Amino acid sequence: MAISRPDTITSLADAFRNCKPGLPPLINVMGIVIDVLSPTPTSTGEWAVTFTLQDPDMIKIPVNPKGLKARFFCRTEEELPPVSSLGDIVLLRNCKVSPYRQVPTISNVKGRTTAVVYQPSSIPEPAFMQSFLGEKDIPYLPPDAMPKPSKTEQMYALGLKQLTPSIVNTAAASKPTAIPTGPAASRAIGPLPISSKLCTIQNAKYDKYCDLAVEVIKKFPNSNGNMELYVTDYTSNDALYDYPAPGDAEVHDEFGREGDLFGYIQNVTGTRRDWPGPSGRHTLQVELLPPHAGYARDKVEEGAFVKLSNVRIKKSSAGMMEGNMWTDKVYRHKIQIQPLVDESALKTLTNRRESYWKANKKRIEQEEAKKQGKKVNKRSKKKKATKETANTDEATSTSSTVLHNKHIVCVKNDDVDISTIKDIQSMDRSYRGKSGLELVLPLNVRYKVRTRVVDFWPPMLEDFATLASPADGSGEDSDKDTDMIDLSSSDKWIWDFFLLLEDIKPSRQSSAPAQQWVHVGHRNAEYLLCMAENATDLRSNTQTMAKLREQMALLWGNLEELKVAASLKQQPFPSSGTASAHDMGLSNLPFYCCIEEYGQELDEEDRPDEFTAYTTLYALAQTRIFESPVSD
Repeated sequence: MAISRPDTITSLADAFRNCKPGLPPLINVMGIVIDVLSPTPTSTGEWAVTFTLQDPDMIKIPVNPKGLKARFFCRTEEELPPVSSLGDIVLLRNCKVSPYRQVPTISNVKGRTTAVVYQPSSIPEPAFMQSFLGEKDIPYLPPDAMPKPSKTEQMYALGLKQLTPSIVNTAAASKPTAIPTGPAASRAIGPLPISSKLCTIQNAKYDKYCDLAVEVIKKFPNSNGNMELYVTDYTSNDALYDYPAPGDAEVHDEFGREGDLFGYIQNVTGTRRDWPGPSGRHTLQVELLPPHAGYARDKVEEGAFVKLSNVRIKKSSAGMMEGNMWTDKVYRHKIQIQPLVDESALKTLTNRRESYWKANKKRIEQEEAKKQGKKVNKRSKKKKATKETANTDEATSTSSTVLHNKHIVCVKNDDVDISTIKDIQSMDRSYRGKSGLELVLPLNVRYKVRTRVVDFWPPMLEDFATLASPADGSGEDSDKDTDMIDLSSSDKWIWDFFLLLEDIKPSRQSSAPAQQWVHVGHRNAEYLLCMAENATDLRSNTQTMAKLREQMALLWGNLEELKVAASLKQQPFPSSGTASAHDMGLSNLPFYCCIEEYGQELDEEDRPDEFTAYTTLYALAQTRIFESPVSD
C-alpha cells in the first residue's frame, strides 16, 4: 500500500539533516522502534529511556548505528513513553532534535513533549482499515494521551506497520502468535506476546524471540558479572562465525589467538587452543544478564543440555548472529534457563549430535588417508594443478588489466594483500584474555580492496562540504579528520561524505556482491580529490563545484546521472536496497583503494550494565584520483 506522511509530521531524515547546534525548534516525528533499552534510574533521581526510530526516509541515510536515537528523561518511570518492543510505532509531539556528542538525538521538553505508542498487535490489518475511517480510533498507549492522533496520523501508523518487515525485519517479533481475523479494537492492549515454540539455530531470524534446545560448548564470565554462553544444536546458519576444525586452526593465526594485539585488552597470551565444539557455522554466542548470568555461572556446566527461553536473536557489531537474554521487565527474578528435560527435544538433539561427530570422525579419517596417498599420483596431480593455476592467473591478470580504472591509485599499500568486502565483513573480531573475558572488538587494520562505487551520501554533491562547528575541532570526541583545521573563526568548511563500495563479483555466482559504506572525512577527502580548491560552500562557489563533479566522475562514472534521473522521476535509487552495479545500469570501472577499520566507543546508554564496547567503522584512506591515467 502507498504510504503518505501527514503534513504535521517531520520525516526523521529531515530532522537528522537539519540538526544544528543552538536552540532547536519543536517538531513532531513518527517512526518504527528498531532498538529499545529498559528504563533506568539516573543519578539525579529521574528516570531515563533510550530507543531508536526508523522510517522510510531515514533508512536511506548511512549512519551507524542505524536510525535516529531518542533519549527521554522524566521524573517517574510512569511518565516515560510506553515503548516496550521492537516494531512499536511511536508518535512524538513537540520534541527537539539536537546534537548529543555530535550525533543528532531526539529529546523531550518537560511539560511540552507528549508520546503516543501503537503496539503492532493493536494496529489492524489492511482488510479491516475501513472500520477505523469513521469515529473509531486505532488503540494506542497511553489511552488518555492528548491531543489525540488525527486520522491521517493513524493511517500513517498503519502504513508504517506494513513497512516494518522491510525496514527492520521484525515482523516475526512484532506480531502476535496468531494472525488477527478481526478488527484490532477487539483485541486487548498489552505487552507483545512472544512465541514459546522451539526453534533451531538454523531457522533463527534476526530480531525474533525464540526458545532453543542446545548443548553448552563454552561459558565465559564478563568482568561486570554477566556471562556469555557458546551453544549449539548441531544445525548450521550462514550468519554465524565460522569456527575452524582443529587441523585448520594453524592456517589462520587469528582463529586460535587469545587476547588482543591491538591495544583494547591486556594479557595477550599468543597461545592457541582447539575449538571444543563443532567446526563451521554451528555455534551461537548468547549474552546473559542477571538473573540468568548467575544461574549459568553456578548451575550450568560445559557439555550440559539446556533449554534457553525468550532468546533475542540479533546482529553483533561484527555483523555476526548472536543472542541475548536480558532481565525480564516485569518478573525481574525469573530465570529462563532450565535443564533440557523434554524427552522428544533431548532425543532430537542427542541424535543430531551423534550424527555430526560420526560424520566428522569419518571426514578426519578420509583426510588422513589422502595425506598418505601414493607419491606418483601426488606428483602428477601437483604438476597438473600447477599448470592449471598458471593458466588461471594469466587469464585473471589479463581481465584485471582491462577492467581497471587507472585514474584511481591506492598509494603506499603495495605490500598489503588484496581482500574483498566479503572477506572484511566475515573477519573474526572476537578476543579472549586470561580472565576469560571475550569481546567482539574492531581490528584497527587496513585493507586493500578492488571495488567500485555504487552509491553516495549525501544524495547531492552540493552537500559534500559542510560548515564545521567549533565542537568539531576540540575536545575528547573531536574527529581526527578535523584536528588540523583552525576553527577559531566562523565559516570554516570541511569535506564530509560517504561512499557505498561493492565487490567486483560475489563470492558465489548466485548471491549478490557484498557492499559496505565507508566514510570519507576531511583529510582523507582532500587526499582523494587531489584538488587545489579547498572545501567551501558548494552552492555558491560554482568553480569548486564543477571541479568536484569532474573528479568524482572519474571515480564513479555515470552514477550521479543515474541518481539525478531517478530523483526527477521521484523514484528511489537504487530501486532495490540490494541492487548491484549491474542491475542499476551503472557504467564505471573498478579500482584499488584502501579501507581502514577502526573502533568507536559506544555511548553509555548503549552499553548494558556500563560495559565498555566498541562499534566497527570503516573509512576510505590513502586513495587518490588523478586527472591523467597512472601506468601500473
